Amino acid sequence: MAMTSVQLTYELEKEIRRYLTEMREADNKGCSERMSVSMLALYTLMEAKFVGQNLSTGFFNKIVADMRRAGIVDVSGSFVCLSVAAWELHVQEQERLLNGGAV
Repeated sequence: MAMTSVQLTYELEKEIRRYLTEMREADNKGCSERMSVSMLALYTLMEAKFVGQNLSTGFFNKIVADMRRAGIVDVSGSFVCLSVAAWELHVQEQERLLNGGAV
């Protein structure tokens, strides 16, 4: 069943953030993963993840651009990565969860 554009936007943003966060975590653990990925590779991954949805390159680029303006991702040329600010929020949230949810 095809998602609405609002649903697809939400799911795509969530999946991009999850993927880039996992890349950052792997990099911090000394794995061979890189912190950034090419826009083409990211688009190809998302296209495979959302098979059957109307995921055009223009729609994808708009989502990434909106995430960049919101400070979630950094774009350098044709590469995208999780921003430092988004990574710091992720680390703080993980620490909060490890401490039993205390603020």
